[in-house]
Amino acid sequence: MRAGTLARTDVVARGSAVVDVTHPVHPEISLLAGEFYAGDPHPYWAWMREHAPVYYDERWDVWALTRHADIRAAERDPVTFSNARGI
Repeated sequence: MRAGTLARTDVVARGSAVVDVTHPVHPEISLLAGEFYAGDPHPYWAWMREHAPVYYDERWDVWALTRHADIRAAERDPVTFSNARGI
């Protein structure tokens, strides 16, 4: 696994404000690829927990929560964390 990190900056709307959002990305993380899990994904999950606990995988257009407390909070708030309106 590479020691360095890359960062991606997006400009997104937050209500009536537009803000820059920078989040770390890792070129070897591909959350929906079988090869990712066929190897040893544990070092990558540790990297995500440290650098990007809410990780966006641009290749697959998916988000991953990597910390147990965050997963529990999302699980308990289905109104906010739902894809019922589509993804």
